[in-house]
Amino acid sequence: MLVMAITAPAAALIGAGTATVVNLLGILAIGFRQDRQRCRELYADALEATLAYREFAYAVPRRRFDARPEERVRISEAMREVQRDLARAESLMRIERAEGVSSAYSQLVAGTRRVAGGYIREAWRAEPITEDHEMNVPGGLDFTEIEECERAYLAAVGRDLAWYRFWR
Repeated sequence: MLVMAITAPAAALIGAGTATVVNLLGILAIGFRQDRQRCRELYADALEATLAYREFAYAVPRRRFDARPEERVRISEAMREVQRDLARAESLMRIERAEGVSSAYSQLVAGTRRVAGGYIREAWRAEPITEDHEMNVPGGLDFTEIEECERAYLAAVGRDLAWYRFWR
């Protein structure tokens, strides 16, 4: 039986090479986790912006009737911020790696603007509420179309964040 003797310099090189490989694998794992977390936050913030826009369908009819000019400015400034968040999220989605998520998000934003925007336009044309019992929207607001887009977006996000994302 032939036994090879490993010299001290060879053993040191093998040890250093092994440590380097282990460190590189650790760095890759940390980078992968950080990228997933960054994407999660991007996708969640983007969804939050659509939900914030939807809330204006409730906020506009509930604006103060005794301070119309101030309310118009207050609500329009808040809407401007949400519009900015929507545009930012859409831009970030376009430059992300996931075209499926970007497409689904664009459809969600378009649906939100169409449906919730329609309710918001109607609310601006109507008189603001003046009594507590008017707080509830009669018949409710139908966001079914937006909810379908939201489910499609969340499904695309789920696919994008799957463990095999980098091997696709």
